[in-house]
Amino acid sequence: MELRVGPGGVQPARGDLGRGLLAFVCMTEPRGQLLKADLFGRVERVHLSEQEPPIEVVRRDLAAARWWVRWLARWLARREQRALRQLSDLQAETTLPQALGYAANSSLRSWLDGEPMQVARPQDPAYFESARRLLAQMHRCGVTHNDLAKEPNWLVTPDGQPGLVDFQLAGVHRRRTLRFRLQGREE
Repeated sequence: MELRVGPGGVQPARGDLGRGLLAFVCMTEPRGQLLKADLFGRVERVHLSEQEPPIEVVRRDLAAARWWVRWLARWLARREQRALRQLSDLQAETTLPQALGYAANSSLRSWLDGEPMQVARPQDPAYFESARRLLAQMHRCGVTHNDLAKEPNWLVTPDGQPGLVDFQLAGVHRRRTLRFRLQGREE
């Protein structure tokens, strides 16, 4: 199965990425650039060089999680994939990563180019207005991020737009319940 680079980032060429390619990528690709390592595993930036043009993805290696929290790491990875799939309609017009697949020990999402907000230090009021609109669009899709206080989760893309990463704690809501409204208000 092929991936393509479109206006919304990396996307499967047809339908879902599929467990076959996910397993292939997770087992055959060498370790990528380490972005983060903690109790819940390793997060790496991986280059899929067999794709034309080469594509960058983020692989969350759940096999590297400590054995006593591996169940939680898998649950959080599935939660991130679910939230990103819920936002798939927005991803073509915004700067959000895309869910590319999940297997028992790995999770893939598209790479989102940019610098963390605390490094880029955006000064333009348009950045913050765009961030507010992005958040409102996410809430209209029924998704709350729940980890926006961490500045590294906010990116400043090369064209100065806001981007969001790290959807592990994100909530997907079918209706605007009290819980949804409380989580949305805190953001």
